[in-house]
Amino acid sequence: MKDILLNQDSNLLIEHGDWQVGDSHHQHIELLLTSLPGQWKENPEAGVGLPLSQNGLVDGFLKRTIAVQLQADGFKLDHLQITEKGIIIDAKQL
Repeated sequence: MKDILLNQDSNLLIEHGDWQVGDSHHQHIELLLTSLPGQWKENPEAGVGLPLSQNGLVDGFLKRTIAVQLQADGFKLDHLQITEKGIIIDAKQL
């Protein structure tokens, strides 16, 4: 999927005075994981709220929430693993 790209601070990526457009697959997943439900006006149920889980209990509910949110956003989830070092996601945009 191509979309307007964001920099690491989640601001528009602008180079030479132009918005940068490119593959936004990973960007969409990151935004979905870090957003809280209610932050997206057109899709208020979208968002995992992962920052709220930091230093908290990582259980099957979190894994299921991530899987459901990715599928609802149009991704085919092939692999999802939560480790001590992070989250491993293998998903394709449908």
